[in-house]
Amino acid sequence: MNDTFTTTTIIKQPVADVFAKWAEIEHFPEFMENIVSVERYDDTTSHWVVKGPLDREIEWVAETTLLEPNQRIAWKAAGDTVKTSGQATFTALPNDATQITLTVHYVPTGGIAGKLTARVFGNVEERIVADLGNFKKFCEGMHDRLSFARERSSD
Repeated sequence: MNDTFTTTTIIKQPVADVFAKWAEIEHFPEFMENIVSVERYDDTTSHWVVKGPLDREIEWVAETTLLEPNQRIAWKAAGDTVKTSGQATFTALPNDATQITLTVHYVPTGGIAGKLTARVFGNVEERIVADLGNFKKFCEGMHDRLSFARERSSD
C-alpha cells in the first residue's frame, strides 16, 4: 500500500496567521485526533507520538525538509517505524482568507510495528480531512477570541 492524499480548505484568516499556527507543531495535539504530543528538538527535527491500538503509542522523528514562510512547509519521517511525508501549502486569498492544501504520502512498513501503524491511521484520507477541518476551527476560533480580547481592552 502506497497512498498519497490531498485535501484543501479555506480559513478566514490572513496567510501569515495561518502559516504561523501550522508552524507551531507543538499545538497539533489540540486539533489532530490521534496526536498525543509533538516535541520540537530544533528548527528542523521533531519527535511525534500518536495513539495506537490497544493503548499503544507509536513514535517517530520527523524532519522539516522545506520551509518557505507564508507559502509552504514540507516534512518527512526519519527511520523505519513510520514512512510518511507531506507538505502544507498556503495561498493568500482576498478578504484576509487563506487556502491551505495538505498533501500526505504514507507507506506502511512491514512487521508488527507497520501493521499497528496502519491500524492507527485507518482511513488516512478521512483522518486528513477531519484534522484539516479541526485546524480550520482552531485557527478561526483563536482569531475570534483574540479579536474579542482586543476589542474589550480598547473599551
